[in-house]
Amino acid sequence: MNHEKTTQHLSPVVEKGRTAMKTKPLRLALVGGGAVSQQGYLPALASVPEVHCRFLVDVNKELAAALAKKWRIPEFTDDYDRALEAVEAVVLTVLRSVYLS
Repeated sequence: MNHEKTTQHLSPVVEKGRTAMKTKPLRLALVGGGAVSQQGYLPALASVPEVHCRFLVDVNKELAAALAKKWRIPEFTDDYDRALEAVEAVVLTVLRSVYLS
């Protein structure tokens, strides 16, 4: 494990006379805008301050746009590769038959 890489998100914060480490939010892409995302992942991700959902990816670009607007996700696309360039993690919420084909 590369220790230098794992600490790149840490920045010192002075809190009431003591120094603490604060992490930057993990940037991720949510792939799939169906019911599982809408009813589960999007509400959950919105409630976790350590995570920043930067991209919403769906083959239906109109759905991706609507969900990105509703959940204040800065970017949306139907191009999975474009999203991968801008994030550190991906949550896949697609049907098994889609990614196995």
